Amino acid sequence: MNWDAIGAVGEVAGAIAVFLTLLYLTVQVRHSRRLIESQVTKSSYDQFASVLGVMGSSPQVCDLMVRGFHSMGDLTEAEQFQFGNVMFLGLNALEHRFKQSDDLARDPDVPMLREVAKLWLDHPGGQAFWRQNRTAFSADFTTWLNQQRN
Repeated sequence: MNWDAIGAVGEVAGAIAVFLTLLYLTVQVRHSRRLIESQVTKSSYDQFASVLGVMGSSPQVCDLMVRGFHSMGDLTEAEQFQFGNVMFLGLNALEHRFKQSDDLARDPDVPMLREVAKLWLDHPGGQAFWRQNRTAFSADFTTWLNQQRN
């Protein structure tokens, strides 16, 4: 019996086992990353859907948002507070989705994010809200959002 040959076979078998284990772990990590990304994206959409649900939950809230978009000054103090809360929730949902993107230039959702941002901030009331509250959002998101509006 040649112990050197048996040792060499054992080393080769060990190397193959290590390689297969690394290959398996690579596949598992990729799968886990895709699953987590999918869950985060779904969370972003769920968050924004809940904001739209609040806006569409009653004719009164919808009317408040339309009037608020036209001019926050025409709202009562309580209505301004409610309008501000819905605006904050909506922009917070956008920021959440913005932050999860690794590469905005290649992200397929960026055109949608841009359009939603314009929809919310291209009205006098949305602009007034943004001027008063933009410091509540991250600097990166604020910079990006200001670029999208220009």
